[in-house]
Order: sequence, then C-alpha cells, then structure tokens
Amino acid sequence: MKKKIIQEEDPVHLWFGLTYSNYLVLPRSILQSAPIQWQKKFVSLLDELDEMSEGLPGMPAGYTVKARDKKGRYYSDLYSQYDRGRRKLRLKSVNNSVNNRFKRLFSGLKKKV
Repeated sequence: MKKKIIQEEDPVHLWFGLTYSNYLVLPRSILQSAPIQWQKKFVSLLDELDEMSEGLPGMPAGYTVKARDKKGRYYSDLYSQYDRGRRKLRLKSVNNSVNNRFKRLFSGLKKKV
C-alpha cells in the first residue's frame, strides 16, 4: 500500500503540524476581541462547517476543556471568562493576510487536548 504524502491540499493537517492534537480549542474572549470583519468571516466558516458535518454519527453532546501548563499541570485559565460577549482584549495589529492573522492569533494554542 502506498503511503499518502501530505501536500498543500491538506492545509488543516499542515497547520496542526507534528502535534498529536485531535481538536482545536479557541478562547471565546480572544475571538470576540478580533476585528468585526474577521469575526464575520470566521463565523461564516463555522456555519459552513456545521452544514458540512450535519448528521455525522457519534457526535458527542459536548466537551470539557481544562487549561494545562507545559508540564501537564492544570491551572486557572485567564481567558475562560468571556463576560457574556462584553470582554474585549487588546490584540496585536497584524497585516491583512487572513492566514497570517489566524496563525499569529492562535499560534500558542496548538496543544494536545
């Protein structure tokens, strides 16, 4: 059997890199602090993903997420409180490339869940 070579046609796989992560967890307080135009694009893509994955068997009702440090110890997550949509964080200004914005905003979140 021939091994599949990962190429540019697998951008999500390439984004996760060599991590063993099966999930991507994004802090709501950071997402709602992004520029409105970026949020609209992001939400639109989430809606598309919901439509594409509708009806998949075995989907759980929900997940529990806990923050861990580099040594695997649990700690209190600074970004867990979103204040009903009112919390806004000062995010760095980045160039107009959506890919670069996404990579920079979430580069620290590639963790094994």
